[in-house]
Amino acid sequence: LNPNPETALAASVSAIASDSPNGRIADILKQGFDQQYFHGVALAMKRDLVLYKGAMGAADEATGEGSDSKTRFVLCSLSKTFTQVAILKLVDQGRLDLDKTLAHYRPGFQADIAQKITIRQLLQMRAGLPREIHEDRRGVTYDAKGFAGPYLDGLSEIVFETEPGTKKSYSNLGYWILGAVIETVTEQPYESALRTLVFDPLGLTDTGLISVNRDALAKPHEWQDDHWIIHEKKFPIRSRYSSGALVSSLDDLTRFYRSFWSDVLLSASSRRLFFNKFASVGPDLPRTFRVVGYIPGNTNVVMVDLETDTLVVALNNADIMPANRFLEMVQTIQAEASASGQ
Repeated sequence: LNPNPETALAASVSAIASDSPNGRIADILKQGFDQQYFHGVALAMKRDLVLYKGAMGAADEATGEGSDSKTRFVLCSLSKTFTQVAILKLVDQGRLDLDKTLAHYRPGFQADIAQKITIRQLLQMRAGLPREIHEDRRGVTYDAKGFAGPYLDGLSEIVFETEPGTKKSYSNLGYWILGAVIETVTEQPYESALRTLVFDPLGLTDTGLISVNRDALAKPHEWQDDHWIIHEKKFPIRSRYSSGALVSSLDDLTRFYRSFWSDVLLSASSRRLFFNKFASVGPDLPRTFRVVGYIPGNTNVVMVDLETDTLVVALNNADIMPANRFLEMVQTIQAEASASGQ
């Protein structure tokens, strides 16, 4: 796939026919919208061809403001892919070793933790760390220069839940620590480092940390009394840092995830590491992945399949429950894209 999709995106389908891939995917999304498990923007591609690109549901149902491919959505855990890619970019540059301990890069971090875990274990979520550090799901605090590393270095009561390297266990804390490692190696705040390592090389102009002012974002929604309303619960998104605080658009995400098809950003060896779940030895795994992101009012998923040359991105500015219906819908779209002979 061409890592610069402007031509393909500009040639997005101009007419919907039910017997075309575009029409069938539109029908799948329309069913999801009608049954309240899709509300946002979506794209399906095979090779250089856009099979579907469109929006269903408004960025703000209260005002009727529409969504399009430049509307910025909260990425939630899709942010972790950017953190992973930034780490691998530093590996490519010879500035970071995945098998060094955390203590090598953050000597100020809690010593009994930092001396026992490696960067690779953090990437794999096999470092034995807890999922969160606060019961209310607050994350980090930034200093005046935008660094979160000093806050994390100040933590002193982290306890291993399992022995490092023995078990996979989902940990947002582990990905906050990776953000701090990026800060150390680059000597930049996380967002500035990602701009240098990822955003600017790919020409991503809609992507960055969520700001305090959220007016420019697609508003979070929930279904209530037979209509969509603004989700009023405030979630501390910015504090989710390198695990969940990025925002982006459909256009930027298309360009970012399509970079996995070439060496435009990462080397072949780093892309192999990515698809092999950061294992340096063992047989190659299928070159596919799915990443899901959720916080109250936002539900997202991306599916990449290098075996069938397909990419599906679906961003919801809504609480989608049950989430499995949304995921099944995206899997159906991916199957439709894979089967397309175009």
